[in-house]
Amino acid sequence: MTEEIAELEPVHLVHAALVFEHAGAGRCLENALSLVAPGGALSAVLQLPSGSGANVGVSPFPSVQSLGSHFSPIDPTWFREKLAHRGFWLKHESQRMLPAGKGFWMGVFGRE
Repeated sequence: MTEEIAELEPVHLVHAALVFEHAGAGRCLENALSLVAPGGALSAVLQLPSGSGANVGVSPFPSVQSLGSHFSPIDPTWFREKLAHRGFWLKHESQRMLPAGKGFWMGVFGRE
């Protein structure tokens, strides 16, 4: 759904985990935002830059390894500002670092 416009009924919660890094922050993000009903929320998880430089973890599955070539990091600060301009306010955010060096940022945004 990175190019097509989603035509679905809005819902109270949209959870997008590690989606925008692979599908882009263009049409994919617009579709996710359009699915959030008034008074609803968007929960997003973004992968933070890794100290090891590896965007995709080691996996025995070749299809997972191929995802690395389609990965583009999304800056959480940029993401927060983009959503603020669209009428979504940050309700909660947190960061988690993993022992292997990867980190994740999560933000929950309310819709006016």
